[in-house]
Amino acid sequence: MQDSQYSFEPAPEPTALRSSLRAYQRVGYDWLWLLHQAGLAGVLADEMGLGKTHQAMALLLASHARGSYLGAQYRRIS
Repeated sequence: MQDSQYSFEPAPEPTALRSSLRAYQRVGYDWLWLLHQAGLAGVLADEMGLGKTHQAMALLLASHARGSYLGAQYRRIS
């Protein structure tokens, strides 16, 4: 995604994932990666059995492969 103010790298291939994402799962994974890069959090919500866990695993594996850990940049607001 490229905008006049922001530049985000495309979501990396989740190579450590031992299966492949379906096209609609890849869209969800790409969206989660974009939110992760922007320092935001999000929720995947769809019909039961469409692979939300699979998408989350892809995000965790890609994040770990890059040496960044989800939640590390977030801080608690009290």
